[in-house]
Amino acid sequence: MKHEPVSRGLEDFLAYLRDAEERHRMAEASRAEADAATQDLLHALELGEHHAKERSRLALKLREVRRTRREAKDTAEQTGPVAAWAEQNRATVKGCLLYISDAADE
Repeated sequence: MKHEPVSRGLEDFLAYLRDAEERHRMAEASRAEADAATQDLLHALELGEHHAKERSRLALKLREVRRTRREAKDTAEQTGPVAAWAEQNRATVKGCLLYISDAADE
């Protein structure tokens, strides 16, 4: 029976943390972009003199942007606690990275 080194589980955990942090950053950026796009579309609807077809196109675009924002917000809410934990425990994470590096040298 082959045993994997203890550091393998730690590597997987650190990869999970990195992935969660990156997904969180990307989701927050996507949400900010969607917020800006929402404002642009709302201003276009509010201030523009559009025919029914153009208003319909803007409304459909608004729906699409809001759905994108919802997905980004959901992802940010899911990954936020992990990203926050990683940030609060940055010294521990660095210690784990050092351990893995030392274990690889042995």
